[in-house]
Amino acid sequence: MEAFFRDYGQPFATLIAVLNTVISVTIAQFFSANRTARIILVAGSALLGVVAVGGTFYSQHAIVAGQQSEAARRETIREGLARLIEAGEGLKNQFSDPSAPTPLDATADWEKQVEAFLNAQLGKSYVIRFRSRTGVQSLVLSGGDEVRKSTWFRLHAGLFRLNEFSQQLAL
Repeated sequence: MEAFFRDYGQPFATLIAVLNTVISVTIAQFFSANRTARIILVAGSALLGVVAVGGTFYSQHAIVAGQQSEAARRETIREGLARLIEAGEGLKNQFSDPSAPTPLDATADWEKQVEAFLNAQLGKSYVIRFRSRTGVQSLVLSGGDEVRKSTWFRLHAGLFRLNEFSQQLAL
């Protein structure tokens, strides 16, 4: 019922207002002499008016509640993205010592966590965008072998995307 009033509350209230007008005209034209019929029609008209006003307020309430719910959902997702960014930045810091082992498994685990989160919260399209390197500035890690450099760049590009998603969700 909430979805009905959220989507159709305003037209529903207008329909009831039109019905009230029809009832008023009907009372004036056909039931001016019949007191019982007039009372019933006036009571029905008043009841429809109450329903119309209530529907309008409920419709507005549903719209506001939906907006608040969506804002809370976006904030929850942004907080999740922030935790993933923080974990990714921690991994990225492990690359500062070229003599330390490359955190291949930790980076792969982080990517799996990110993809699971994105798929659950935002959908498959975000996972695809996360994997894409389009538009990410090509930076190269100094020192280390090619595996270390490519792992660092995957991490860098992933963090770039997560920051991008976080900014988009702020709107």
